[in-house]
Amino acid sequence: MAAADAATTRCPDLDVYTEALLATLGEDWRARAPDREGAAAEGFSSAGISTALDHLAFERLQALMEKFEVSKAVEVFGTMRQVVVIGAGADTRGFRVPWPRGTAVFEVAHEDAHAFAHETLKAVGAKPNKGSSHRRVRCDPTASDYRYGDMEEALARAGYAPDVPSVWVLQDVGSVDIGKWNDLAEEIGDLMCAGSEIVAHAPAGPASSALVRGFAAAGTLARAYTAGELGCEEVDGGALVGQVGVVHGVKQRPSRQETEFYREQVWQIENEDGDEEGFSF
Repeated sequence: MAAADAATTRCPDLDVYTEALLATLGEDWRARAPDREGAAAEGFSSAGISTALDHLAFERLQALMEKFEVSKAVEVFGTMRQVVVIGAGADTRGFRVPWPRGTAVFEVAHEDAHAFAHETLKAVGAKPNKGSSHRRVRCDPTASDYRYGDMEEALARAGYAPDVPSVWVLQDVGSVDIGKWNDLAEEIGDLMCAGSEIVAHAPAGPASSALVRGFAAAGTLARAYTAGELGCEEVDGGALVGQVGVVHGVKQRPSRQETEFYREQVWQIENEDGDEEGFSF
């Protein structure tokens, strides 16, 4: 959920599902929520940025479908189209975005956030688009006790396939600490196969530049865009336009699992199934 107020010219109101979550949290939470300017300064996004991420993620999933399915005339019945969302918790993209049939939306968040969101959205009748699924992944990669590999295990239990091209969405993941961003970028890079894409919200300026470098180190070619480039109106003297941006990246190299598989195959050819020159019999 975006922490900032959405009352700007081009940044639309929150969707009905997010409104239901906010209503359940009550006025006490609204009173504690940071104002629009303060939220932007702390790295939180607005409803406009959230909408931009929605459109970009949907567009990039369609591009993956065109590249890996339509252009190659691949029969996709029973083949998963994957979207992985990592956010502050209680995200509603699995319900508000009209994902194509066969899309599985994996929402990664703390189990408490999932429990709250599940009960609230169930009460208002929220359901994924027909033919798609919403899968709750109980894992918080921003937690202090989080260990590398926890997200991979949690996603695997939810049915995530690391060999299937995917779109990842990151928004309001908590601290904008550069070290944390880079650790997360590295792990996501390990879990995405080549050709997968990522769209993320990040404060513009040095933070987003560091995030782009972190993605590059993990094998993901990325670029950062400011809110102004995305079409959001200037707010509070340009604070929103200058401080909030979106990063888009494309994974260039195989996932860690794919790399390990290829390495194992080469080893077998050279040491078990091959002659002294490495040719298989």
